[in-house]
Amino acid sequence: MVGVAICGRPVSRNLDNGTTLEINRICTVGIKNAVSKLCSYVIKYAKLKGYKKVITYTFMSENGSSLKASNFILEKENAGGLSWNTKLDKKRKHTSKELKKRWSYNIKK
Repeated sequence: MVGVAICGRPVSRNLDNGTTLEINRICTVGIKNAVSKLCSYVIKYAKLKGYKKVITYTFMSENGSSLKASNFILEKENAGGLSWNTKLDKKRKHTSKELKKRWSYNIKK
């Protein structure tokens, strides 16, 4: 195994419309182009399952070169909140205070 991609419904309830798939995590053993290849497989899977869009996030400090190579476009900078903490859920803690960039890939039929 060279890597793994974990996907699911968008974490943001505003983006969870039933036609968007979010890549939550990607992990590889460091082989060249493995992240781009995994992104391509996720896009193929999403298309097969009827999704219209795939999104993912990077930290502001990351350049997103693997996403650019997979034809993702930068949709929004400074995306997401600085904390997961809400009045209803004090147990979850976000691990980083760095803002993010949201990338998207629109699936063509």
